[in-house]
Amino acid sequence: MRCNYEAAWALTNIASGPSNAVDALVRHGALPGFVRLLGSPNEDVRDEAVWGLGNIAGGSPLNRDQVLACGALPPLLGLFSSTTKLSLMRHATWALSTFVRGKPSPPAHIALASLAHHEDTQVQTDALWALTYLADGEDARIQAVLDTGVLPRVVQLLSHSSLQVQTPALRCVGNIASGANAQAQALLDLSALPPLHAMLSHPKKSIQKAACWTLSNITAGTSSQVQAVLEAEGIIPALVELSCSAESEIRKEATWALSNALKAGTPAQVAHLVQQDCLRGFGTALGDGDPGLAFCALEGVSHVLDKGAELAILNAVLAPNAFHGYLNQLQLAEKITALTEHPHAEVQNKAREVVQLHLGA
Repeated sequence: MRCNYEAAWALTNIASGPSNAVDALVRHGALPGFVRLLGSPNEDVRDEAVWGLGNIAGGSPLNRDQVLACGALPPLLGLFSSTTKLSLMRHATWALSTFVRGKPSPPAHIALASLAHHEDTQVQTDALWALTYLADGEDARIQAVLDTGVLPRVVQLLSHSSLQVQTPALRCVGNIASGANAQAQALLDLSALPPLHAMLSHPKKSIQKAACWTLSNITAGTSSQVQAVLEAEGIIPALVELSCSAESEIRKEATWALSNALKAGTPAQVAHLVQQDCLRGFGTALGDGDPGLAFCALEGVSHVLDKGAELAILNAVLAPNAFHGYLNQLQLAEKITALTEHPHAEVQNKAREVVQLHLGA
């Protein structure tokens, strides 16, 4: 048994090295040996095998596929019900996260949903990262995660005291919000908006950015989902402030969250958003050197003017667009006109479209 441990320890050290060393391990047949050692009666040996397989699987998509092809998943999953050793539980959860980081996803969803309820912070963290990887992509991948019933726990962990837990919980929620409207609605039904609001003022900038991105996915949904955001205390004012004064990457995500709400919202909801000063940050965005941010602001202004025209039709009013006054107050029309000569084609074309359709030029 001691020889098994020493051999596994040596190979695990190699597996944590450069890619050429890992490739040599795979070529010389280390994977079947590691898989066999997952069934060892000695927990220390199993622990080394877990480390070795996790290091190899995490090295590249090809290595990950080879680990799975060697049948490593079933014995790894079996460890979670056969050990009480915390270090092995932690290492096995981390290794499992390397197994699921790629496509197609192996069938580890149920195990990871259970691990998200573990009391240990490190186990929770790696389980959440693994669930984030599984929920990354098309709606079917997201639904497979939702079908485990883990979402209430993920939303609960948004309010965890540890940043290392909060971060993957937020990333997982963001991936789910990017799916179908019904999948984003599941978050609203679980009261995810209050913790997302709290994250908009988080001291960690990456958390602020991810929270804005998550909200932008929600506001891109239905008008009822936009209404939920409007009714959530403090979210719109916080997004407006971030769109005005935050760092560039955060401003961009906050501006997209507002722009998406202006697109998905009803004319009445857009009127409310305009009254909430949502266009204030768009002026800065229109003059920003980042063409992506300028385009986002142009999209938002276009949505406002479109809904203003709809309001005029609904009210049977033959009058100028109701929102022109807000644009004039913020000098947005002049900035949009200037963008008609922007060097970036997408920005230039969008600015010309807005001018032609709404600004009378």
